[in-house]
Amino acid sequence: SQQVESAQNALVETIATEDPEALIGQAPRLLKLVRDKRGEVRRTAYWALGRANDLRLVPTLIGGLTDEDPACVVEARNALQFVSKRIDAHEPPDDPTPEQVQAAIAFWKKWYLRVRAYDERDDLGELPSK
Repeated sequence: SQQVESAQNALVETIATEDPEALIGQAPRLLKLVRDKRGEVRRTAYWALGRANDLRLVPTLIGGLTDEDPACVVEARNALQFVSKRIDAHEPPDDPTPEQVQAAIAFWKKWYLRVRAYDERDDLGELPSK
């Protein structure tokens, strides 16, 4: 427990110092932490992933919208807002229904399909029609 708290504090400190270069090497570690059984660890990982400024991490953040811990869902949503610069996009809202979660997933997937890197665009069948 103390190790987890120490790791969380170190992560928050890294991000708080506004040193994105320090986060670049942390992405693999953060991706593992989003699967941790403790909600507070997953919540911190979603927060940090959102501030890594890496669009390749967006699918993991979208997956966080289905987390069993409501605080993790909120943090994944906040991270998506941060990455997308769409602070007004409250998808899903706090305390969402299952339908709202599914709508939010569709919303964020649609956004991601439009902005992702060209080297990740090999799935033309998934693109939304006009």
